[in-house]
Amino acid sequence: MYNANPSKIMNRAKGLNENAPLLNDENSSIAVGIPRLYRNAKTREVLGELPCPASMDVDQKVHVLSDITSNIQPQQRKRPLRNSKLGNAGTQDENFGHNQQKYKLTSYDRIPSKSAFTIHVDSENSSSPPSPPVVGATCKDDQPVEDRLDLHDAITALPKQAFGRVRESFVIEDAESPMVLDTSIATLDRSEEERALDEFDIYKADLFAYHRQAEERYLAKAHYMRKQTDITHGMRSILVDWLVEVAEEYKLFRQTLFLSVNYIDRFLSTMAVNRGKLQLLGTACTFIASKFEEIEAPDLGEFVYITDDTYSRSQVLKMEQMILKVLSFNVAVPTIHTFLEHYLHEANFDHPNHAYLSMYLIELTLLDADPYLQFLPSIIAAAAFFLAAKTLELADPWPSAVESYSGYSVMHFLSCVQLLYGTHKNAKTHAQQAIYQKYQQTKYNTSSSIPPLADLRSLRY
Repeated sequence: MYNANPSKIMNRAKGLNENAPLLNDENSSIAVGIPRLYRNAKTREVLGELPCPASMDVDQKVHVLSDITSNIQPQQRKRPLRNSKLGNAGTQDENFGHNQQKYKLTSYDRIPSKSAFTIHVDSENSSSPPSPPVVGATCKDDQPVEDRLDLHDAITALPKQAFGRVRESFVIEDAESPMVLDTSIATLDRSEEERALDEFDIYKADLFAYHRQAEERYLAKAHYMRKQTDITHGMRSILVDWLVEVAEEYKLFRQTLFLSVNYIDRFLSTMAVNRGKLQLLGTACTFIASKFEEIEAPDLGEFVYITDDTYSRSQVLKMEQMILKVLSFNVAVPTIHTFLEHYLHEANFDHPNHAYLSMYLIELTLLDADPYLQFLPSIIAAAAFFLAAKTLELADPWPSAVESYSGYSVMHFLSCVQLLYGTHKNAKTHAQQAIYQKYQQTKYNTSSSIPPLADLRSLRY
């Protein structure tokens, strides 16, 4: 680091101050072409700082001012005020009263007030334009309102009619018109939440259709682990289990976790990774997902901290660049959680544990990549929705509204339900317990404590 010499800095500052005198610098002993006494007296008289003699007329003032300015060097005239740039508080305080008196507005400089509105009346009989209303005229309290407001005759001649509240909806008679104005009481008094749901219902079919197309486009390869020479399914499960703890520690959205696992699987489908860089891959994927999904994403230093400083900031950033290049910057992808939200919104079950149990089941599928990567995310979400409803013994585990909305019948995802049933049954004895412990909390209604189905034959529908 460059270490400056304090004595040199002081000498440079002293030389700058000595070689750059100001016009109004009374303490400076350097002449600027004007005698000191003549400059301090005559200049301040002309500039208004001191009262001028009564005998001095305007021409003499202009002559004195021209003599003063003609003797000033051009370099000094163009130099800006140093005190304002250097922040000299003492000089600013001394000149504050002078500037305030110098730029004080007089009665001749004030802007005349104008009326905000002017009424123009087209009259065929009147030859001259009407006079504008008088602004600021005083009126007595016993005068009518029209006289006090000083309104024009054209305004006061309008018929007076009380306005009532509109209680009927206006419908345009023309059936071909694309616009219908509805101002009924029911529409005006609705809550913002209900109106937001209606806005979602308008586009929900298009959104679901788009997500169905995107899930096939951004799907990871089902058996990519066969081409990985240094990592296994067990290492991937440990990584996902650790990411679940990270998401809980930093209170990340549930969608952020699913996006992170999606990025990991899609990257591993293309690139072979050394086991020493597997945690770096998971950290960088979570860093990307949090920046995309979270409102306030954790700082880069937080992601370096959670790895126990195993990797540096530059390593995380380089891995982030590599991931985005491999994924072609396609980070807005639908996940299992996306489709589960579609189904839950369409079914609208009243059971408090159904949503949490469904979320618990879809998170269990993140641990085991081998059986579940062969299914589409929409299929896995439908299987979790159906299995949670059967576990809670709901009357209609797959409603007709959800079936028509998704286009799936139970036979489309029955094989996935059977695999998910085994995962739910063995979750308590799984080697990785982060998801099981997570849903033991009361904020998730202890969904992991709900016992699974006793028999696989009860899945018949």
